[in-house]
Amino acid sequence: MQLSQEEQTRCQTFLSTFNDIEAYLRQTLKENEQTEFKRLIDQYIDRRKAWRSDRQKLRNLADLRNILVHQTTEPSQYPAVPSERTIKQVKQFRDRLINPLKVIPTFQREVETLTPERPLAWVFQRINACDYSQFPVYEGDRFIGLLTENGITRWLARHTVTNLTLIEFEEILITKLLPEEEIRTNCSFIARDISVDEVIEQFSDNLFLEAVLITQNGKKSEKLLGIATRWDILKYLQDRE
Repeated sequence: MQLSQEEQTRCQTFLSTFNDIEAYLRQTLKENEQTEFKRLIDQYIDRRKAWRSDRQKLRNLADLRNILVHQTTEPSQYPAVPSERTIKQVKQFRDRLINPLKVIPTFQREVETLTPERPLAWVFQRINACDYSQFPVYEGDRFIGLLTENGITRWLARHTVTNLTLIEFEEILITKLLPEEEIRTNCSFIARDISVDEVIEQFSDNLFLEAVLITQNGKKSEKLLGIATRWDILKYLQDRE
């Protein structure tokens, strides 16, 4: 099969990038050359839930690599040519393995916080204006909980019989709602250098987790640098496809 220079370059780029992936997996898993690549994939993904949806994609790339390596009879006369989409995909996998995205700057932003004395009516206004659904609550520099839409909804469900008015919502303070959140571990703190994939695994392991709060070293006493909610993770995964 006579290939153009551009097609040959694509084949060579694919093989070089794939080799980077294989070398990284062998080094990370401490496996020798006798371990086949698909076995490396399974070992790695079995330990990392954030990669589970990529298992078959990596296997498909391995099949293409085998065709290019084992069915090429003459130099640069490859029997197949990877598409631009495939080249992009294999590069994304390599970069994600070797230089994984960190939560900062991926989820870096100003985080709106509350004090326990804020009225519920004010929270409703912020939800309507900014579409926020999670609010870290601080008493001075001390973190005391994460107020969420779920917690607010549960609290309201317990008080619907009273037919609360907007005026009464002005009198209800956030501190009254926080006990609704304490029955679940709905947030965690992480350091700024944690990978996005590790955060994905946190959400996968804890179905009650609604937000991950990011500080310099993952300490509650430190300034908030960003926040990753379950919706942020879903959007990130969609954009990555």
